[in-house]
Amino acid sequence: MRTFEELKAQRDSTGLGQLSAAEVKTIMDVDKNLYGADLYRANLYEANLREANLREADLGNANLYRADLRGADLRGAGLRGANLLEANLGDNRHIRQLGPIGSGKAYLIVLWDKGDVTIRRGCFTGDLEAFKAAVAQKPDGDPHRLEYEAVIVYLETVFTQWQAAMESK
Repeated sequence: MRTFEELKAQRDSTGLGQLSAAEVKTIMDVDKNLYGADLYRANLYEANLREANLREADLGNANLYRADLRGADLRGAGLRGANLLEANLGDNRHIRQLGPIGSGKAYLIVLWDKGDVTIRRGCFTGDLEAFKAAVAQKPDGDPHRLEYEAVIVYLETVFTQWQAAMESK
């Protein structure tokens, strides 16, 4: 069985780039390390990605329908357009995708993992406080600033609910 690094090196040398679903399964059987993997548009329907290291992986437009993502590290992962319908994220993890919003009409993706929040929108990646600071730099009355401020109020409400649910367990 080959590791992700070995498969990636082979794909890079042949110019193929993206991993196939079979290669993802091979990696998961060996070491669950998909750090930085190119999984753009991958069909991972019902894939067992439990405890996988998907940090910085490109999962854009991937089909993760009914995928098992319990315990997976999704920090910094690109999830734009990914199908997460019925994906199992576990009890303490949540994802929200809002949009299209902003001047670029792109999606804002929020990953909440046991209290750790990561927000991604366009080239922005950061926590809620960094997002608030970025929004505050927009001019008063800017329609996109108003839209983002409404999103902040929504997220603060949702985070409070998630935190209360986690503490009650």
